[in-house]
Amino acid sequence: MTRVAVIGTSHVAALKLAWDEIGGRYPHIEAEHFGMNRARFLKTSLRPDMTFGLPDDMRCDDTTPRRLRGLVDLSTFDVVWHVGGWTCLQAPMRELCVDYNIDGFGTSGHAHCMSQATFQACLDAITTKAMPDKAWHNWTPGRLFFSTVPRRNEIARQDALYHTAEPHCFKQVWDTADQHLDTRMSAVAIQRVPQPKCTLDAYGFTKQDFGTEKPVSTDGLVDTAHMNTAFGARMWDAFLARVQA
Repeated sequence: MTRVAVIGTSHVAALKLAWDEIGGRYPHIEAEHFGMNRARFLKTSLRPDMTFGLPDDMRCDDTTPRRLRGLVDLSTFDVVWHVGGWTCLQAPMRELCVDYNIDGFGTSGHAHCMSQATFQACLDAITTKAMPDKAWHNWTPGRLFFSTVPRRNEIARQDALYHTAEPHCFKQVWDTADQHLDTRMSAVAIQRVPQPKCTLDAYGFTKQDFGTEKPVSTDGLVDTAHMNTAFGARMWDAFLARVQA
């Protein structure tokens, strides 16, 4: 039996829903999911005794949901899959693609040009922000995996924000950023589970079919960030292929 802890932000939900449907096919895998909203997740930490969770003051706060008040002992799991926490920051990446004509990519119709050297420096800064603290570094190889947040739903391209951009070049920029993050993560024994190619459109956005079934948020905006059960199943396929290899 291989015990897997799936920890992360709200993007854990798609994985949990998918596992509820497909988990029975893998009797040798026991998966437990621990997800919370991003604001809370950014306050979590891994303690020296390998317990993971919110700081003590938040765990004792009555406003914190009861399910989040405990600590998860990650030492009892064979594999940890960290989802949606360590990721290339969406806002600066979008700004690079939309506001700058990056040399070699031609991402934007704007006159603001950016050299490859400057672009690489930006990636250094963005991935530095994404890197986890040292408690997560240099675990036993093959024990710690991570997945970034999904690429935005392709319906995002309908937003006026993208009207001056060249979306066919976005994929190249995001792929480059992912490779940059991969290199830095693998140097400290963290292996990325990438978003499967079958879920991406030609522009590097997530295909609309994999978007959340509840696309409209309470403020009336379309949710282009979260994905559905079908997406979760594809991610599980990609993860298990690595764990079982």
